[in-house]
Amino acid sequence: FTPLLVDALVRINDIPESAAKTIASELQGISDNQRWLEILRGNYSKKVEGEDTHRTIRVVDFDTPSNNHFAVTNQLKFKEGQDKGHIPDLIIYLNGIPVVVIEAKSPLSPGQNTWSAVSQIRQYEENFPRLFAPNLFNIATNDLTFLYGATGSPAEFWMRWRDPWPRKTSEFFDSSAQGVYALLEPHRLLDILAHFIIFETRDGKTIKKMCRYQQYRAVDKMVERV
Repeated sequence: FTPLLVDALVRINDIPESAAKTIASELQGISDNQRWLEILRGNYSKKVEGEDTHRTIRVVDFDTPSNNHFAVTNQLKFKEGQDKGHIPDLIIYLNGIPVVVIEAKSPLSPGQNTWSAVSQIRQYEENFPRLFAPNLFNIATNDLTFLYGATGSPAEFWMRWRDPWPRKTSEFFDSSAQGVYALLEPHRLLDILAHFIIFETRDGKTIKKMCRYQQYRAVDKMVERV
């Protein structure tokens, strides 16, 4: 949402609102997911009006997590051209930027399992690429099963986050509650954004990858030990 992005740019970078609006407009024209990851991590510079040189413009404040704005939409409809439109169940916004799409199914509905939710998200990605330009990862759940996958991941690479370290599984009511904490608790979401998503090129093909729960746990333990 543009007003939230403009507010964040002003708040984090201490720039005029007019400059923030110009930057927000420029960012909205970027469609490359890898470039968006770089921008979210702070690899973006701009010459601000009234200043002589370029300077780094931060879209996310990693130093002060409370300085960021988190929002969730419920049943937000997307429609382009003659398409009848689609309605993702939940979208997570970080400073007005859509970073996670969640598709939720009822555990009581026959045929509406987690894998049908994965298929639906894949359809969203194909039909509405603009929504997924800045996307980090996506989630599919029916309360009994909670899966996540990086942007564009085929179904076979969607996985469960089995260990909510440093908390314990017994602390959570169900797999969805555990998954929401493990992936979306604000500090953890910022940590995943900053350190645990990569693009890897092999044989001329670039693939987006995201950590598994054991990698997240191991890296943070090593950092603590050092």
